[in-house]
Amino acid sequence: MVWLVILFAVLQALDAYLTIRVLANGGREMNPIVAWFMHKLGKIPALVALKAFGVIVVSLFALSGNEYADDFLMVSCALYAGVVAWNYQQLRNQ
Repeated sequence: MVWLVILFAVLQALDAYLTIRVLANGGREMNPIVAWFMHKLGKIPALVALKAFGVIVVSLFALSGNEYADDFLMVSCALYAGVVAWNYQQLRNQ
């Protein structure tokens, strides 16, 4: 289970890094909630805050002993692996 939390944190960091790179090359944030936070806080502060919040919430859930925690972490990691792949592809296409 701990390795899934670490993987989730790494995927969050990769997502933030690639998002910053895509935005710097003229791309735009597709998530309207994240875009709103970026508008209010700035791009990097918003990404750092949202990613840190996500890792903390997921870590607490993983440590809660909930019987679905591992499944939730696996699905979350799979989804964010897709997001990271999408961001990487967007960066390559710019």
